[in-house]
Amino acid sequence: MAVAHFAERYSLFVIICLGESIVAIGAQASSELTAHVLVIFSLCMLATVGLWWTYFDEVARAAEERLRVHGDPVLAAADAYSYIHLVIVAGIIVFAVGAKLVIEGSGPGGLALCGGAGIYLIGHAGFAWRMLATVERLLLAVAVVLFALCPVADQLPGWAAAAVVAALLGGLCAKRPAVRR
Repeated sequence: MAVAHFAERYSLFVIICLGESIVAIGAQASSELTAHVLVIFSLCMLATVGLWWTYFDEVARAAEERLRVHGDPVLAAADAYSYIHLVIVAGIIVFAVGAKLVIEGSGPGGLALCGGAGIYLIGHAGFAWRMLATVERLLLAVAVVLFALCPVADQLPGWAAAAVVAALLGGLCAKRPAVRR
């Protein structure tokens, strides 16, 4: 199929974005390494692993398989990989900025941390819906919880905001049912 390469290329792009977020978080943490910073860094890393896991556990592979047999693969690839992936990448970027700010201890880090993860999950749910015709209710529920936390996230200590995001993403990864292909 002429557009089957979209799945591989965009999966690699998501990996690069997640990797760059890890680099940004690590660079911020290394500037003033204390036990407090190490705890926040570790929690943000766990949350990043949760973002990675939600994408690469089964959905990316199932979407690639679906694209190979899709009735209109060009439209599906344009929708899912070009447009919807913008939301996924935006979520990763906002999350990384939030993690950096939480480690730094300044700005609206908790807001960006929760909001970025929520944006990512909404994008991921849209991707699953477009490619697999699957409504990811658990993804959407966690995204709603993250968005509901946004107004109070900056009032929490940085480690607490990071712990909540990591716990929600970890719970999502543990409880998420297998994708139907």
